[in-house]
Amino acid sequence: MSFIFNLIIPYKLDFGKQENVDDLQSSNNGKKSVIVFFNESTFDADAKNKFEFYGGNFKENEEWNDLFNNFSGFAGIIPIENISTYKSAFPDINIETDEIIEVQMNYASIQTQSVNSTWYINGYNGNTDSSIAVLDSGVNLNHDFLQGRITGWQNFISQDPMTDDNGHGTFISSVIAGTGTSTYNSNSPSIVNLYGNYSHLDLFDEYLPSKNYSLKIFSTNISKSDSIIAINSTSNFQLNEIDGFWFELYLNSSLVNSSHIQNPNQYYTFIHSVPQIERGIYDLYIKYHKKINSIPLFSFNSSVSFFPESYTEHFNHFTGIANATNILAYKIVNQTGTGYVSDLISAMASVIQNRTQHHIVSVCLSIGTLGEDVSAINAVIDEVIKNHILVVIAAGNKGIEGSEPFNKLGMNKNAIVVGAINDEDQITSYSSMGRDVGNNVLKPDIVAPGGSKLPGHRSLISAGARSDESTASYGTSISTAIVSAAINILIDAKWGSWTDWNNQDLSKWVKILKAILLMTASETALEREDDLETEIDESNYSPSKYTGLLNSLKDEHEGYGRLNIQAAIDALTKNIVINQTVINSLINSEQDPLGNHVFARKITLQEDIQYLFNLTGVDDNADLDLFLFSNESNQYGEPILIQSTQKWYGDFDSFYFTPKHNQTECVVIVKAIKGNSSFELNVSNVKNYFVPELKVPEITYFGGTKNTTVISVQEFYGNDPAKNYTIDSYRFYIEYFDNDSLNVPPQ
Repeated sequence: MSFIFNLIIPYKLDFGKQENVDDLQSSNNGKKSVIVFFNESTFDADAKNKFEFYGGNFKENEEWNDLFNNFSGFAGIIPIENISTYKSAFPDINIETDEIIEVQMNYASIQTQSVNSTWYINGYNGNTDSSIAVLDSGVNLNHDFLQGRITGWQNFISQDPMTDDNGHGTFISSVIAGTGTSTYNSNSPSIVNLYGNYSHLDLFDEYLPSKNYSLKIFSTNISKSDSIIAINSTSNFQLNEIDGFWFELYLNSSLVNSSHIQNPNQYYTFIHSVPQIERGIYDLYIKYHKKINSIPLFSFNSSVSFFPESYTEHFNHFTGIANATNILAYKIVNQTGTGYVSDLISAMASVIQNRTQHHIVSVCLSIGTLGEDVSAINAVIDEVIKNHILVVIAAGNKGIEGSEPFNKLGMNKNAIVVGAINDEDQITSYSSMGRDVGNNVLKPDIVAPGGSKLPGHRSLISAGARSDESTASYGTSISTAIVSAAINILIDAKWGSWTDWNNQDLSKWVKILKAILLMTASETALEREDDLETEIDESNYSPSKYTGLLNSLKDEHEGYGRLNIQAAIDALTKNIVINQTVINSLINSEQDPLGNHVFARKITLQEDIQYLFNLTGVDDNADLDLFLFSNESNQYGEPILIQSTQKWYGDFDSFYFTPKHNQTECVVIVKAIKGNSSFELNVSNVKNYFVPELKVPEITYFGGTKNTTVISVQEFYGNDPAKNYTIDSYRFYIEYFDNDSLNVPPQ
C-alpha cells in the first residue's frame, strides 16, 4: 500500500489550493492507494499481473525490484472489494495503505555548540566532501544561502526540473548547510519575509463568536540599542468575513507599535526605534476581527527589517549548522506539503544507490504520518541504515494532543528521532510526546532547537523560498535538520573526510555515532512550555513528570536530553589519562542554555584492573553526575551505561569499576543536573598492597554455631539437617579480609 505524508511544518508557507487527504488516498470511489510488498529482494511478476487482473492500476515509477536486500514491491490503486481476494493468492504478500505524509539561525548554532569562539579558525563545519540527503519539498537551486552546496537532486512529484514551491525543503537545507550572506558586523539590517495562507479553522476550533483572534508569526532578540525595526505588511481578506486586520509588535507582552490594514492588499509600514532600555525579544503578531458565523480565509505578507543579535565574530547571520556540507535534494511532497509513502520509499532506494557517488552520510526526514500502516517504510529505513547511512526523523508537532501524537515514522528503533526545545532549553509545547516502540525502546531519542510558537521565545531564521530572502519558522523538522548536520560535524572532527570515514567498519560506527550523540545529551530539568491558548496545561507533560522506568536515562519527552555537539566531539576525539586530575566546570540548562552542560572524554582501561572514578570539588548547591559508558552500542545504536553515580537512593560522587575483556574502551561523562560548579575528575588505579584473605566464617543459627560456608535454611531455623526435605534453600557465607582501605571487594 502507499502512504501519504506531510511535511512537519507549523504553518503553511504556500498560497496554493489545499488538497483533501481523503482524495489523495482514494482517487476514485471504491478504490484504495496501497503498497504491495514482500520481505525479500525481488518479487514474482505474477504479483503485478494479478494486481491488474483484480482491477489495480500501478503508480508510475513506484516499483522496487532488486533495490533492497529484504524488501521489494510496488504501489498502486486497487478496488477495495478485491484486496482480500488478491492477497489470498500470495501467502507471503503484505499490503498496506499508501499513507499520507506531510512536512513537519545563529542562536541555535551557539545553543547546540556547533559554533564557538574559535569557529572561524579551527572549528568544524562539515567540510568532509560528504552529503546529507534531504527528503522534503525540494530546494531552490538558486538561493543565495545554498550556492555551491546542492550537488544533486531528484524530483519524485513530477517530471519538472527541481523547484520548491512550498519552501520547507529550502528552509531545512539551509538550516543544515546555508552560508548566510549578511556578515556579523554588517551596517545594513537583515530582512526576514513572512508569509501565511490560512483558513480560520486551521488556527482556531471555534467559528461562531465575533471577536479578535491573534497569532504569533515571528520573534527575534534585538540586542543592538538605538537600532530600528521596520515592518512592511499587507493582508488579503474579505471584508464581509473580517472587518479588521492588524500587525502588532510586542515587547515583554506590551504592545509597542502596530499597523492597521484598512484596505486588503495595500501595504502599510511602521518603524519602531529600540532604545537601550527596550532591548530584548520582540514578538510580531497578526490580529484579525472575525464577523459572527463566518469562517474566513486570509493570507498575509510581511517584511521585517532589523539588526540580528550577534554572538560570534566572523560568522554570517543565519548560517547553517554545518555549512560546508553538501545537500542531495529529493522532492517527495507537493506545494501543499503532502505526498505518499510510496514516493518516500522510491527516494530511499535512490539514497542507497547514490551513497558512494554522492558520499551520503545521513538522511534528514522532516516528514511524518499519523497513519498506522508503516511496516513497509520501517523496513526500508532499516535497509538504509544497514547501508551505513544514519536516518534522522522528526518526532512531530502534535504536542500532547490526543492519545498518540507521535509521528509513526519515528517508530523505527534504529533511526534517530528528534524532538524540539526552545531558546531556553524547554521542551516546546508542540514537540510530540513519544512512546515505547517495542523492546523497551523509548522515543524520541534526543531534542534540539526548533524555535517556539509562544511569545518571548525566538523563532528560527533560515532561507526562504525565493532566491534572495530569509524567513522564520519553528518545528521538530528544524531540530531534525540540526541533528542531521551534527552527524557530519562529528565525521569532520574524527576522520576529516568522507574517504577516511568510508574506510571504517561502518556497520559498527553508524551505531556508535548515534550512541555518542545520545550519551552526551543532557537532561533539561525544565518544565515543558505551556501554551495558554490550549485547554490543557502542557507543563504537566514534562521530563520531570515521567513515570516510566525508575532511574531511566531516557523519557518520552526529551529522550536522553538536549543535543551537545561539542561534548559529542570531545567523546570522539579527546582522552582522559589514568591517575591525572582534570579540572573543568559545567552549568545546567536552567541557569544558562548556552553554557557547557556536559564534559566527555574517551578512556582506555586494562582488563581485570580495578579503578576508582572520583568526582570532587563540586559546589554544595550543584548536582553533577558521573557516568561511564561503553564505546560500543546496543543493537539499536543506544548507548550502553556501565556505571554511574546517579542512583535512585543516596548521593554518590564516586564508583569502583573492574573492566572485563569487552569493557576496556569507554567514555567517561560528567553532566550538570542542577546549578553550576567547577569540579575535579580523577580516574585512578586501585593498588593492592596486601594480599586479600578468604576465611571460613563462624555461623550463628537457631541450633547453635559452627564454622561453615553453606547451611540449609531448614538447619538454620533449627530443624534436623538429616531430615529429607523435598525442597530446601541454602545460605552461603564467606569472610573477605583486605587491609587495603582504598579498594572494594571483588565485583
